[in-house]
Amino acid sequence: KMLAREEAVSKDEDIEDVHQMRVATRRLRAALQTVEGVFEPDIIRRYRKGLRRIAQSLGAVRDGDVFLEHLHTHRDTLPEDERPALDTLIATVTTERANARRALLDDLASKRYRAFKREFGEFLSTPGAGALPPPEPGVTQRVRDFAGSAIWRRYELWRAYETVLPNGDDATLHQARIAGKRFRYTLEFFAEVLGERVDTVLDPLIALQECLGDLQDGVTAREHMAALGLADDAGAQAYLATRTGERAPKLAELPRLWDRVDRGTYRRRLFELIVKM
Repeated sequence: KMLAREEAVSKDEDIEDVHQMRVATRRLRAALQTVEGVFEPDIIRRYRKGLRRIAQSLGAVRDGDVFLEHLHTHRDTLPEDERPALDTLIATVTTERANARRALLDDLASKRYRAFKREFGEFLSTPGAGALPPPEPGVTQRVRDFAGSAIWRRYELWRAYETVLPNGDDATLHQARIAGKRFRYTLEFFAEVLGERVDTVLDPLIALQECLGDLQDGVTAREHMAALGLADDAGAQAYLATRTGERAPKLAELPRLWDRVDRGTYRRRLFELIVKM
């Protein structure tokens, strides 16, 4: 999926291509982390590092895309005579996004990235490459032998945020979102063996993740604008006030969404999927 989006990303015809390629790198990194007990740790770390490098370049472009999309949507809600006030902010972010895209294209064309793709492709397509010895003599470890503990551990790490999430600061909410993504990607990695009812545990998780994502987008936008030096720009400050106003409703929604992945019914449903593998 990562390679399938690469050519489209280079053409820059649809911002969704950057998003999907970035998601693919994250899912690959999560998958590698899930199976790190099965393969040589140094090999897993090397390939996760290579994926992280390209994900960072994709992320810089994606942040610009998300910011611009929200800016244009917001401008369309304004009266005609107020829309030009956002021109300076939009032009500044557009320039930043163009610079990030050039850096991304340089990374995609680099010898280091081409070498990474070749080596990683060989690793993925070579049966047994980098595998650790069996945990017990004469035993071949199957996916079902470690999938359950991997999934449940991701859920435990995610659920640990229940004591701090409702009133957490921006950094805590962001870390909770990352933990939730890792849990989600682990579920999706094992989706085929978990069966059709995996959606019953994925859907509530995705809804919560989207809320946390909207909150983080607002944080990113505020930090971005602070770095742009537009403190005296009326249009930029009016837009910032709008983003700030969007935060309270999202925070108010969090407890309900969190309860859907924290309640006993959810844990029982998840456990039933695991034991049926």
